[in-house]
Amino acid sequence: MTLRGDNRYEIRIADQFYTVGDFVTVVTAVSPAFRTATTAATTTGNLVVTIFDASGSVVADNFSFAIFQP
Repeated sequence: MTLRGDNRYEIRIADQFYTVGDFVTVVTAVSPAFRTATTAATTTGNLVVTIFDASGSVVADNFSFAIFQP
């Protein structure tokens, strides 16, 4: 997992090409403050997790995630 310069986390999943259409991903932000999260995929098949605070700003924060392949 790499924290990119834009405060988004890029995650490589071993032996998988991640797409939002082929996987179900659940992200839970771990913070005492309000947080929400989105997921996306890079063109190289990595998962991108973005965490937002209550004002909608992108923040670097702790989170857990689970990926399911239907």
